[in-house]
Amino acid sequence: MQRISLGALIIALGLLVDDAMIAIETMISRLELGESLAKAASYAWTSIAFPMLTGTLVTVAGFIPIGLNSSQAGEYTSSLFYVIAISLVISWVVAVLFAPVLGATFLPKKMKHEKHEPGRVRRGFHVVLRAAMRFKWVTILLTVGTFAVSVVGLGLVEQQFFPTSDRNEILVDVTLRQNADFEATDAEIQVFEDWLKQQDEAEFFSTYVGRGAPRFILTLDALTATPNIGQVVIMTPDNASRDALKAKILAFDRTRVSAEYFPKYIELGPPSASRCNTVSRAPTTKSCATMPGTWPACCPRTTG
Repeated sequence: MQRISLGALIIALGLLVDDAMIAIETMISRLELGESLAKAASYAWTSIAFPMLTGTLVTVAGFIPIGLNSSQAGEYTSSLFYVIAISLVISWVVAVLFAPVLGATFLPKKMKHEKHEPGRVRRGFHVVLRAAMRFKWVTILLTVGTFAVSVVGLGLVEQQFFPTSDRNEILVDVTLRQNADFEATDAEIQVFEDWLKQQDEAEFFSTYVGRGAPRFILTLDALTATPNIGQVVIMTPDNASRDALKAKILAFDRTRVSAEYFPKYIELGPPSASRCNTVSRAPTTKSCATMPGTWPACCPRTTG
């Protein structure tokens, strides 16, 4: 349940230590100039406290859309915003209050000044920075052009916010006509079980008729209990076998006119809509023509 919170801490990890490092480095630079520990610690507060606060708030602001998202995905990832905001603000408080105190306690009273010449990377950055400021309109046009290219390229990115879990289970939703009774569903799933026993990729499986499997993981999409549905949870030895078995189930589905078999993996995020909205293949003629009214959101209307 805390996967998102741990991910937020990983994102904030670099910034958590940056503020304290900047405070100590500022004290060291003032000590090298001959100032006392008290003045160096005070300078670290007066000169960098509010610039660091601004940087912290800008970073937190980048995650505000996640915190204000009222969708199901936003509810699942809201802790990303809160954890980053709380951790960064606390790290700023520690950096401007406690880091100077610790520096005044452990740093020597005087430090020898060492002259450091800028390296090649820094000198190259200065050249690029001066050129960007001198030709400011060229810089602005390049920035706008890069943003436009990124917007176009975003359309080529797979629209999947949450990745698929690497668990080895396959969940198969079995759906018959809406007027099918429990016995018909049980008989259809028995045919699938007999076929499944012959597949080497299936180590073991459990079947549920008239309802879905119990929620054994938080992100599992629980099916509504009706007589015409069932669900089979299949355990495979590894992900390669899982993918191979899914392909076989899709092929088996095309041989069964009376039912729809929908194999799916466990997601790491909120469950998404099934059938036509999640599978890569479009609804087949079988699922729409022979099973009218089952998925009206994605199947065209049929008559007769």
